Amino acid sequence: MSAPPEPKDDPPLLPPRPEPPDPSDCCMSGCLRCVYDLYDLNLERWEEQVASIRARQMQPKD
Repeated sequence: MSAPPEPKDDPPLLPPRPEPPDPSDCCMSGCLRCVYDLYDLNLERWEEQVASIRARQMQPKD
């Protein structure tokens, strides 16, 4: 019987980057929460998640 394979130190998968809205998604009526505002918020959250994942990846392992 062989030993189980050791886990690899593969980099963690990053969440997919948010897709920008299609220009036709905006109704151009000055909505309080425009699809572009929501995209900007999602992009900021994504950048924070990616930074957090990369920071954890850089931490030394015990």
